[in-house]
Amino acid sequence: MEEITMNMGLKKNGKVWKTAVPLALGGVLLVSSGMSAMAGTSGYEAYKAALKQQHKVQSVTADVKMVLKDNSQPLWQAAQHVKLDKAGHRASGEVELQEGAETERVAFFAGAEEDLVFKNSTEETYYVISEDERAGRKHHRESGKEGGPTAEELEGIVDALAGGLKQQMTLETKPDGGSQVELQLSAAQIPPAVQALGALALKYAGDGEHRHDPGKEGLPAWFGGTEPDLPALTQDIRIESFRLTADIAPDGMLQGQVVELKVDGKDAAGAEHELALTAQVALSGHNATAADTVELDGKQVRTLDLHGDGRK
Repeated sequence: MEEITMNMGLKKNGKVWKTAVPLALGGVLLVSSGMSAMAGTSGYEAYKAALKQQHKVQSVTADVKMVLKDNSQPLWQAAQHVKLDKAGHRASGEVELQEGAETERVAFFAGAEEDLVFKNSTEETYYVISEDERAGRKHHRESGKEGGPTAEELEGIVDALAGGLKQQMTLETKPDGGSQVELQLSAAQIPPAVQALGALALKYAGDGEHRHDPGKEGLPAWFGGTEPDLPALTQDIRIESFRLTADIAPDGMLQGQVVELKVDGKDAAGAEHELALTAQVALSGHNATAADTVELDGKQVRTLDLHGDGRK
């Protein structure tokens, strides 16, 4: 079910996600590196325990906000309100993407062995991806996969990236009995390997040769989205800072977290840019969330042809 919300963002704005995802990935690498290196600290243990407990949650409501800025000017914003019900094999929610003065808002409904339904707020039509096509595309993706690294191998990789990141994750007890975990890193504290990977990812994301049009003929225009004018960084790229703040409830449940990442660099003309990505996640309704459903009888419905070859 988690895959559904990410696919929405990818399909609706490929270029932004190509840049935002590497930025966020750099943050994940830093967090993972720090966590691997700080296995004996209370901050790490509290955060690790909250993540493990969150993984066992059967249903939850997630509110996600992401903002991407260039030299303090907003380039793109995204907001998702998602209800996930793993026990009931259902998900629903609304995704809002804003670029400049343009805003797209799309609701979605999904269930195991059911059609995936989308509805743009500006239209009366409900767009459907059939369960058969979803199953076929999933089989195609999975058939091309080979065995990936094990959990132990991944831990070894992030442990190697950790470098000197030790004792950086702090733990503060709040008056209500909950806690707040924080990891804050400056450019000097970020391992060279992570800096190199971040620079490579941003160069690739800004390279016009690797961009593609996510839209296909026959699909609604909003389904493909548009590509914003992001700066193509080519030189002096450096992660300037990274910050993770996570709030944990008194019962040990993860309530939410904020990730802030700043990257500096220059474009081909030598102009300086500071890209800043902020991602906020608020979690509620643990084990008490029910996904919404939609009744299509009597409504205007159109089946989407994702193949682009006329098949329905």
